[in-house]
Amino acid sequence: MNSGKTTIYLVTIVVEGGLALAAYTYAHFRGLTWQWAITWQNLLLAIALTLPLVALNMILLWKKLNEFYFYQHTHEFIKTIVKPFCDALSYKDVVFVSICAGIGEELLFRGVLLPEVGIFFSSFLFSFGHFGSKAFYYKFMAILYFFIGLYFAWIYQKTESMFLIISIHSMYDFIAIAYLKKYRTGS
Repeated sequence: MNSGKTTIYLVTIVVEGGLALAAYTYAHFRGLTWQWAITWQNLLLAIALTLPLVALNMILLWKKLNEFYFYQHTHEFIKTIVKPFCDALSYKDVVFVSICAGIGEELLFRGVLLPEVGIFFSSFLFSFGHFGSKAFYYKFMAILYFFIGLYFAWIYQKTESMFLIISIHSMYDFIAIAYLKKYRTGS
């Protein structure tokens, strides 16, 4: 394994594993419980509920959007940050990163923060967690991640299935990263 992949694996384990550990620890002390509902029906539902996110991704990567001023920073974000990350991963790595992100982020943002601070603030934190101090610079993407956070929170509130929401998040990440590995960013 080269040093770049080692770094990606270590960062994934530390960050996403840290989120999962923090969520589990907090939930344990606060008495929060999660329902898993691991069923074939939930897996099929996860596939169906992932499709709108995949469609959104295809729209965002539509070349014509690059012409709009509001989208320029988004194109830069994809080209300089996301695409190189995706290109560095093998498909086996994509599976690992996607599952870890789904588990760590959903346990924290939907499993702990949603019941503690509500749908809007947990979605804001989900967006801010992805962009941090760059949220204003990449405001279009930060707003988009806020709405993705709302979508995930809405699904979790309706189903109360941690398995379902982790599956949706992981599938979306896998499809998005796998697609971006093949995507040509252009200029």
